Amino acid sequence: MVDANQRWDVDEAIAWMKQLTDFGLLWIEEPTSPDDVLGHARIAQALKPYGIGVATGEQCQNRVLFKQYLQAQGLQFLQIDSCRLGGVNEILSIILMAHKFGVPVCPHAGGVGLCEYVQHLSMWDYVSVSGSTDNRMIEYVRHLSEHYTYPASATRGRYVAPKHPGYGCEMKAASIQYYEFPNGTYFTRNFNYFTKLGIKGPRPYFFVGTLWGNFLQPNPVLELQRYQKYGKIYGIFEGNKAIVQVGDPDLIKQILVTDFHVFAGRRGIGNVRHPIMDLTLVAAKGDDWRRIRWIVSPTFTPGKMKRMYPLVRQSLATFLDTLDTYAVDKQEINAKDMYGCYAMDVIANCAFATKTNSLKDPNNAFLINARKVFSPPVWRVLIGFLLPTNALNFLNIRTLFEEKSLDFFSQTMREIIKNRKKSETKFNDFVELLMKAKERNDENRDESDGHEDHYINEEDNNKKKVLDNNLTSIKCLTEDEVLAQGFSFFAAGFETTSSTLAFCSYELALNPDVQQKLYEEVMASVDTNGEIDYEVLTKLPFLDAVITETLRLHSTALKLTRKAAEDYRLGDTGITIPKGDIVEIPIHAIHHS
Repeated sequence: MVDANQRWDVDEAIAWMKQLTDFGLLWIEEPTSPDDVLGHARIAQALKPYGIGVATGEQCQNRVLFKQYLQAQGLQFLQIDSCRLGGVNEILSIILMAHKFGVPVCPHAGGVGLCEYVQHLSMWDYVSVSGSTDNRMIEYVRHLSEHYTYPASATRGRYVAPKHPGYGCEMKAASIQYYEFPNGTYFTRNFNYFTKLGIKGPRPYFFVGTLWGNFLQPNPVLELQRYQKYGKIYGIFEGNKAIVQVGDPDLIKQILVTDFHVFAGRRGIGNVRHPIMDLTLVAAKGDDWRRIRWIVSPTFTPGKMKRMYPLVRQSLATFLDTLDTYAVDKQEINAKDMYGCYAMDVIANCAFATKTNSLKDPNNAFLINARKVFSPPVWRVLIGFLLPTNALNFLNIRTLFEEKSLDFFSQTMREIIKNRKKSETKFNDFVELLMKAKERNDENRDESDGHEDHYINEEDNNKKKVLDNNLTSIKCLTEDEVLAQGFSFFAAGFETTSSTLAFCSYELALNPDVQQKLYEEVMASVDTNGEIDYEVLTKLPFLDAVITETLRLHSTALKLTRKAAEDYRLGDTGITIPKGDIVEIPIHAIHHS
């Protein structure tokens, strides 16, 4: 036999089966759509000269459809699915119809518990109806038979007659309790995880875990409520995935600084897998993460930022001119949108040496695709975290973001890289710095480009030196890695910058005394040309305080996420975080407690 699982159309089924006639096949099972009765009849008629029959029926729900098949001579082997049909009476009527048309019944029994059920039906067919076993077959699998009170058995290729009356598919009480949906032990087996660790937390539910709360109120409000209710250490579940929340400052320092080597890994972005996004610093793992970070970190040193400062000033001049125009006309503006346009112009200029002019052209491709990236459908985000990777791959969901927008930025960067390779013009943008890093040389490094050592403790310092020595010979990025870091530059800067500036403006409007003090500090630093030097700008204490307080009040990220690389004892709490578990720092909740 050959099972096509409804994959072919009628002509395909006939053509393929004619090529297999030399193998003496008994039947072709489910050659096409189960709704196409006349199509099955055509296939049966075409294959009849070759002695090949058509078997189908496991997708049929009632006697009416089987009657149509039998009258049209669309099947030579009738395959009932005992659990798809409406009970024993419906099944018996179909067996009687098949007998009238001289068609053998070969029950489908590939599913859990079907063997236990259909053994009784086939026995009744043999004893009370057909009296024959000719051309009669039943599938037999032992899968999960241990959960049934009277499991089916077979000897020498034949079913052993059932010794007990009934349907045969009665499950053991213990199995029912274990697999009962959604509260059975199988579905909640991980939900006592934090109880064993001595950690409190909200009650989880099947599939969504504790994400049910996210449907009821905004995330910042929810996280703050949980932090205040359960304390500085508590547990939540994303689906069946356990995540420890740590809000104690001393433990946070221990995780993020002292024992950075244990928590260097991130969790990635949901359970999705994307050929470019998996190469970002957020998603890369192990040695790849260390290598990429080793290369990318010098790109953000004060020296490199100072080189990009003129590019920022260019976009700022356009931004201020636009604000002046609105001020003269006394027009209302959407501050968040305005700052978004400004942020996009700066990023496009600093990262890609591209002029987007978003303030005057809000419909440019860069801005439109940027907004799409940060506005994915809620369902996409939820299943990206709740479904396993293999299920997401099957659904062709590779990223939480809008994939067409990701493709736009990838194609744009590939074109920029391609043109840069052909050009002798030098740029001071992010792509240029990454491309230089790709050349396996130290020409683009200076004294200001040393590594940030604040996260490495003394005990691990020698390991870092060994790692740096090993990485010296492989300090390059592939083109896809360059693309990934370019997207990270955009993703990390667009929404965070526009939100921070919008909230800062809001808070300054509510606090005019703070606004005046900030204005005086800034104006005192302006030179005779109306400019502020980069180094002077970075040393304005009140400006730094205003931005810092804005970020405390309106965090651009609700949490920091880390993944344990080994079993880890959490301070003197008595709690051990197992290797591979995720730890989150609830930033917003800490800032508002």
